[in-house]
Amino acid sequence: MNDGLTFALFDYWWAWNAPRTRKAVWTALAPHFGGVVESPFGVNRAAGRKPSSWSELIVLGRTEQTIERGLAGKQNMTLEFILGVACLLNIEPSCLVPNRVPWVASAATLLASQERTGNKVFPTVVGFNRAEAEEYTRAVLSKPPRDGRAVARGEVDDFLARCPLAVRKVAVRIGPILAACYDSMTEDTE
Repeated sequence: MNDGLTFALFDYWWAWNAPRTRKAVWTALAPHFGGVVESPFGVNRAAGRKPSSWSELIVLGRTEQTIERGLAGKQNMTLEFILGVACLLNIEPSCLVPNRVPWVASAATLLASQERTGNKVFPTVVGFNRAEAEEYTRAVLSKPPRDGRAVARGEVDDFLARCPLAVRKVAVRIGPILAACYDSMTEDTE
């Protein structure tokens, strides 16, 4: 079994199709998305144009409750919804997603902020701060991604010995979580 360090240090785990990593990525998107959309809403309100509120986005085929859950990070937004919002507000879709380093750092923080026991999720101490999460993300992005299953333990140890403490802290904290996520992905395909 992989202890997850190879996944944390060598894989682009944020692109996995695992429920827990996917939720962390989408939940990390929500605050940025919501903040960007508020500005055009204000401009539209001042000019008497629509949409000028979240409830007016139901024209995109979503209920108000679905939109609220997405903004709270309780439900994944879809690319179709994001594109629809961009079109309605006449802004580029790229404005609605954060830059890659803060986005992955936020996802890592969210991933580390909850413990799972069976089907129950409990808040827990993250064990690293935002700056450390961003340093970790920059370190992982500084090299091409590799399949964590194919990385030798010695290579992991060498990388850990050379990397800053912040990178080690984040990798050690999220590694076991990523191993469990990976195991759940492979169980789904068997």
